[in-house]
Amino acid sequence: MRKLYTTKASANNHPSRLMLFAILLIFCALNSYGQIKVPFAPRTASATPLKTVYTVKGDFSMIGNTNLTLASYGDKTNNNNDMVYVDEDNDANTINSSSATLNFSTENGSVPACANIIYAGLYWTGRAGASEVFNVGTKELNKRKVLIKGPGGTYIPKTANLDDIYYPSGTEGNMYSAYVEITDIVQASGLGEYFVADIATLEGNPDSTGYYGGWGMVVVYENLQMKWRDVTVFDGHAYVQGATTANYTFDVNGFNTAQSGPINLKLGIMAGEGDAGVPGDYFQIQRQDNGTFQSLSHSSNTATNFFNSSINTGGNNRNPNLVNNTGIDISMFNIDNTNNGIITNNQTQVTFNYGSTDDTYVIFNVTFSVDSYVPEITGVITNTSINGNPNPVPIIIEPGQFAEYKLEIKNAGTEATNNTVVTIPLPDTVNPSDLNIVFNTNYTPLSSGYSNPQYGPNIGPNGSIIWNLGTLPLPSDANTVLADISFKLTATTDCAIIGDINTTPTISLFGSISGTGAISNVSFNTPLIQGYSVDDICKDSPIPIPIVIDIDNTNYENTPPTITAPSPLNIEGCDESSISGVTARYPYSSIESADIKDTYVTTGYTATPAGAITSITYIDVITQNSNCILSVTRTFTITNSCGSTASAVQIINVNDTTPATGVTPTGTSGINACANETDIDALATTAADITALQSAYTDNCGTVTASFVSQSLSGDACSWSLERTYTISDGCPANDFNVTMTHSGSDQTPPTIDNSNIANIELACGQGDTTKELGDWLSNNAGASASDSCGDVTWTNDYGDDDSVKCDNGAITVTFTATDDCGNISSTSATYLIKDTDAPVITTEASNLTVECDGNGNSTDLNTWLTSNGGALATDTCSSISWSNNFSALSDDCGETGTATVTFTATDGCNNSSSTTATFTIQDTTAPTVPSDGTATVQCLADAVQPDAPVVTDVCGGIIAPVITSSVDPTCEGVKIYTFTYTDCANNESVYTYTYTIDLTNFALPTNGLETVTKLADAVEPTPPTVTDNCGNILIPSGPTVTETPNCQGTIKYTFTYKDCAGNTADWAYTYTIILAPFTVPDDDGSTVACITDAVVPIPPTIFDANATEVVPVMTENENPICNGDKVYTFTYTDCAGNTADWLYTYTINDNIAPVAPSAPNSMVFECIDDVPVAGNLTAIDNCSGSITVTGVDSVDNSNPCNLIITRTWTFTDACDNSSSVAQLIIVKDTKAPVAPSAPIDMAYQCIDDVPVAGNLTAVDNCSGNITVAGVDSIDNSNPCNVIITRTWKFTDKCGNTSSSVQTLTVKDTIAPELTSNLDTEMNVSCADVPDAPNLTFSDNCASNVDVVYDETNTFDETILQDYEIIRTWTVGDACGNKNVYTQTLHVALDEIVTDIIAEDRCFDDGVINLNDYLQVTNLNGTWEMIEGNPIATLEGNIFNPTTLQLSLDFNPRTDGIPYEFRYTTTDNGCISITNVSMLIDAKCVVLPCGSDDVVISKAITPNGDQWNEYFQISGVELCGFVIDVKLFNRWGALVYQSENYQNNWNGIASSGSLGASGTVPNGTYYYIVILKNSGLNPFTGPVYVGTK
Repeated sequence: MRKLYTTKASANNHPSRLMLFAILLIFCALNSYGQIKVPFAPRTASATPLKTVYTVKGDFSMIGNTNLTLASYGDKTNNNNDMVYVDEDNDANTINSSSATLNFSTENGSVPACANIIYAGLYWTGRAGASEVFNVGTKELNKRKVLIKGPGGTYIPKTANLDDIYYPSGTEGNMYSAYVEITDIVQASGLGEYFVADIATLEGNPDSTGYYGGWGMVVVYENLQMKWRDVTVFDGHAYVQGATTANYTFDVNGFNTAQSGPINLKLGIMAGEGDAGVPGDYFQIQRQDNGTFQSLSHSSNTATNFFNSSINTGGNNRNPNLVNNTGIDISMFNIDNTNNGIITNNQTQVTFNYGSTDDTYVIFNVTFSVDSYVPEITGVITNTSINGNPNPVPIIIEPGQFAEYKLEIKNAGTEATNNTVVTIPLPDTVNPSDLNIVFNTNYTPLSSGYSNPQYGPNIGPNGSIIWNLGTLPLPSDANTVLADISFKLTATTDCAIIGDINTTPTISLFGSISGTGAISNVSFNTPLIQGYSVDDICKDSPIPIPIVIDIDNTNYENTPPTITAPSPLNIEGCDESSISGVTARYPYSSIESADIKDTYVTTGYTATPAGAITSITYIDVITQNSNCILSVTRTFTITNSCGSTASAVQIINVNDTTPATGVTPTGTSGINACANETDIDALATTAADITALQSAYTDNCGTVTASFVSQSLSGDACSWSLERTYTISDGCPANDFNVTMTHSGSDQTPPTIDNSNIANIELACGQGDTTKELGDWLSNNAGASASDSCGDVTWTNDYGDDDSVKCDNGAITVTFTATDDCGNISSTSATYLIKDTDAPVITTEASNLTVECDGNGNSTDLNTWLTSNGGALATDTCSSISWSNNFSALSDDCGETGTATVTFTATDGCNNSSSTTATFTIQDTTAPTVPSDGTATVQCLADAVQPDAPVVTDVCGGIIAPVITSSVDPTCEGVKIYTFTYTDCANNESVYTYTYTIDLTNFALPTNGLETVTKLADAVEPTPPTVTDNCGNILIPSGPTVTETPNCQGTIKYTFTYKDCAGNTADWAYTYTIILAPFTVPDDDGSTVACITDAVVPIPPTIFDANATEVVPVMTENENPICNGDKVYTFTYTDCAGNTADWLYTYTINDNIAPVAPSAPNSMVFECIDDVPVAGNLTAIDNCSGSITVTGVDSVDNSNPCNLIITRTWTFTDACDNSSSVAQLIIVKDTKAPVAPSAPIDMAYQCIDDVPVAGNLTAVDNCSGNITVAGVDSIDNSNPCNVIITRTWKFTDKCGNTSSSVQTLTVKDTIAPELTSNLDTEMNVSCADVPDAPNLTFSDNCASNVDVVYDETNTFDETILQDYEIIRTWTVGDACGNKNVYTQTLHVALDEIVTDIIAEDRCFDDGVINLNDYLQVTNLNGTWEMIEGNPIATLEGNIFNPTTLQLSLDFNPRTDGIPYEFRYTTTDNGCISITNVSMLIDAKCVVLPCGSDDVVISKAITPNGDQWNEYFQISGVELCGFVIDVKLFNRWGALVYQSENYQNNWNGIASSGSLGASGTVPNGTYYYIVILKNSGLNPFTGPVYVGTK
């Protein structure tokens, strides 16, 4: 039954409005007795959870039945009587069941079997006790569970969710309702008989309400031949309490009725507990024509007893087919909507009202449908060819081939459509690059929204073809092709998609057309179709997409691709880094590279048609790396989409042939040394040269080394050079070369100057012989003396013959220079000063000056006055005079005026000064200058804007801001004067005015208005145009004056008069021409009736002309047909303009109605055939006159003597041979089973062997005959530890009726195994002596095998050093899960385990020591600490670094060393572990510098207290243990100092035993003899300069 039709989306598709429509059903209780326990809401299908309104070409249908009936049935008997189960499915496994047959409408000739199921929901309701789950005998019933089966099927269990719908417990009379979706079941089963079984209800009569139980099904379906409808399914749970007058309302929203014509309305309701004999309950709908509520009813109820246990679902078969369904109401009926009085066109909402004055009931489903409207755009898509050829059979395509398609678009609806878009998603099995789109439009596309078809790559996984058709017109012929498009799809060759030859890939093509109705604004989204069926019962039904074409991939083998590698490469470089994207196209990669398929263009790559190339990668492997040659094997790997690969290899050689490059650094020049290689080597070392060379030279491959070859010295003592030769190497011998570096220098040590007697001098100007005093001071070098260790000293000075007065702060510095033979100099300096203390004399005082402001600050006057020092004069006897003043700025007075009092100072060369004071003044007495007054003529006061103020500049104050005033504004015309007053800062004032003359001219009107309308009501008063005068003021017109209104047609003129403030006036007119439009009448109507008496005069439609005046028709009619034929009533309407139209109503007379048969007698069941009575007399009623013939026949089915079935049929035939019949079912069936005895009581045992054998039991039957007794034990040993034995005695009579007695025997082992050996449950132990776990034994009461699970937990935490516990657990269990747990707790004392380790002696210079190497424990998370030793050696974690120790007298190769002790604390095996490590650190590995080259002896001492060279020093061998013997002699050979154990403490003091008096030795050169005792070295001799003064 699968069919596909146009779908519709509501025009109210804004998200906020859709959300509003989702709240489709709201119950508003008007008093406290209406309990909405579950709010009613739209029920949606799981496949379309957001669709609350089903817009379909189709309808909904309801079926259902009761599963509980009266023990003593009556059509009007309420269910507060004894109730019994209905069970019609002949299934012994169900306790109650009933059925109903599902069928659909044949509207417009539609075939029900061609319908498409959209949604199906199953509801059931009932009343039982408060419990949700209960048992009836051995049968468990659950309010949320039922069984359902479709035609020819088996039962399927269905369970409602907790929130679907309501399950009260102890409240609301325990009336529940449940729901579950069954769309899948109904789609699979189709039309036919459906059974529902095992509804949770009870038999009997509990109270005045009684029990009930039944079910209902609602199905929404679609069928091409039917009308459009909006269908909405609502459910909830409303409890209406009886004996209480109450009203409740709810709204249904979201549907969209048709734009015009009659609206048909259909309602479906499901309810529970409505009694047939209790009136007062009602259901009403609100009318749209007057707002009142109209009571509803159908053929099986009344307006005052709406819920009366009737099932009215269109006459479908039910089993049982009862009139009184004892609490189950299911109704589906059309509502009379004459003249659209209840539901009108373009309506989206309706209100229902319901209530009760007596009856109690629940409502749980309301389903609603109305005629709707949807635009109908069709798109038929066909496959036209495969690879350019007409379609083969079967249609199969191969990879790389193409299929061609054509889509034709038509508008079969009643309006044009806007925003019409065709969307064809491309399947992933096609290549979207070559679509070859060709298209035609057979209408003129509107420019708004139209665009040519194109490929949209971002719409869908593989893109889509998008064609925006814009506005699609409505053609006169619905078969007109408005647009068509052709395109081709090429099957992909991508192996990732079609490479699996075990599957058959397809090109599966879908598509849709979407848009909105141009008039209705209704949105649609219509799937494309392949055409219409032509040869089955569903003829003219659309054939749904997709179009599916298989892709034949059986011969599409995974042939590997091919690849060719580039030629070998030789690269100049150092290592693999030289292999780059420049030198080798791709950089070196020791791992698989990224994909390079887009750039791999060397020799090229090829791929078989088995798939597209997905990647090309490469990997480099070094195969040789020695002698400055690197060889790399590069392997390229190509992979296609099928996963097949191929490889190619390229060899790349890297060779370093480039020597190091650089510039040899220049040797050191200006070295201060004599021409002695030893001295020079000490100052310019070869190590420094090598460092400089290695920094100056670089190599393309890394490190450069330099090595010393030889050196040569040339020159004399005062100018020498030393040339050295070095070899530069980059590690490759072939690249080595030599370079030279030259060092040069001279003796640069200057003479030593003694400043102890140097002195500065001061001279008074004009007092004594200053020239002689200055000359003597210069000749004596200001008291300084000098000496040089290498030669004589010559003195010079820079005196410049300057004997001028320099005053106190003007002392002159003279530099005295001592020069030795090599031009080395030393300098010292002293100053001389000639003083002057007399100030200049002021001979003329400064004068005041006043000037008129010139606007420029009078800078010329001021500068002249300042330059002349205000006219002051002065003289000085010793030096020239310089003038200065303290002027900074004029005072900030008015504008540029101001004053300044200035002090003028005369200063001589020695800064002696005298002063005089005067004042400079600038004044302003001139008024500002303004331009001539201004004038202008304008139309509007708004144009008389304040003019820009003229820029007025004061001669002394810059721009002046005016004070602006204006005259009073004129009312309409006149003058407007602006006055600008300028006042400068000196209060000098000027005035400027600007005068406007305002003269308003006449305004303009727009063109008069004209309009032609079709009725008088449209000639409404027009809105006059907005008119402004020439100043923009809106003019309010007077009027309008209106001409006389015509009776039917004619003209009406409206005149408006405008006037401005200057008295200018004008009229504007608007004229209507009324031409009455023709009226329209509805479509002709009609109906089919059986008899001519039913063809009553119809009520014609009420017609109004365009002026809203009712047009009264004139009726005519044809002759009455005798038997069959048409009876036509013609109504002719004519309006005042002579427009006419006819409306016809046609009755088709056809008496095809059979007599109304009476209800058949109730079905009867008898135990014996003799109990069956003879047939009685029945009477039928015919719709027309005439006699009725009655015949009666019994049909007996005795194929089963124990279930004899008699069908008693009465047939009623009228005079027109129309017949009807009723049948009574009579069953003769022995259904009573033997009465079984009580079973023995249930028993429980520990073991299977304890179970006894079954005993004998006897039953009694209601009929004669033997009773067969069979006893069976059913053993459920799925759980061997809980074996359930069901012992059943079954009693069977001759008709197979059975009864049984059941005894349950339980064999269950509940005893756990027990401990049979001793166990100390608690023990106190040391962490160093934890005992092993004991070997325990256990036994079980039933089995020899015992499962023992041993577990041990430990609370030891190495971060918290404290006692802890070990808990041992034995869990013992048997095969049945019975368990006992036994524990032993060990209280463990945390003891310390100490280990002492004496490590080997180590030298401090041997490097760092890892103390962990001495540990005997495995836990390395502990802590090291230094207990003893010199802390200069550092300990960081486990690393001890003695290399930071320094050699000293106490620590050197001759001492014993420094003892160290370390402690390591951690945890080990649950104890505290302490490891003490002792070691001796010495300096035995060090060789001290104790040779002659290591001895350093002072060359000069200057014991003057400046802390430089204070003592005669012998250093470099302090740690060698030598005793130093020193003797010092003067230049005449006299011994001046001697010490046999010298301590570097002689500072020029002569000993008492030396030549001369005791005290300091004089300045000069002395000679030493130094003997290092016990050194084996020769004595050291040499000069030392001593400067003691």
